Amino acid sequence: TMLVDALGPAHYADTDTGERHAPTTILDDCPAQRAILPLLLLIGLTLLIHRRLTDPRIRATSTKMDIFVVLLIWVQLVLGLYSIYASSHHLDGSVMLVLAEYCQRLVTFRGLDVNYLADLPWVYKAHLVLGFTIFLVFPFSRLVHIWSAPVFYVLRPYQIVRRRAAKKVA
Repeated sequence: TMLVDALGPAHYADTDTGERHAPTTILDDCPAQRAILPLLLLIGLTLLIHRRLTDPRIRATSTKMDIFVVLLIWVQLVLGLYSIYASSHHLDGSVMLVLAEYCQRLVTFRGLDVNYLADLPWVYKAHLVLGFTIFLVFPFSRLVHIWSAPVFYVLRPYQIVRRRAAKKVA
């Protein structure tokens, strides 16, 4: 059985033997190269946060929850980036197998034992807790609009936009 770990689809572990397999994508089996796209995401998200906090027009339309959610996602991203570094210290895949088993038990409603995660490094535990926190905050934030995508917009009739005639100044 093949298992894709948190480092992405380019990094596989055979769950039967624990053997690691070489990546098959453009990215080499190097944590620094795997961090390029997340680093770009971190830069973009940091710029978004800066703009949201410093632009008066955007700040006026942002709620406290909007700012909280963006900061929460930023921290989650930083933890995810740090987990790439932490993963480079255990290349045998044992931690990823523990996390995969925990997630499988969670998704399939089998019994969960929190002690199962006791020996994991702190970064994985924090990443899990923050991920669950995002799920908890989700219905009370604008993230909920993900589920209300305007699919009907594609099927609606054309909208006619007319300009008003300019008023003549006497």
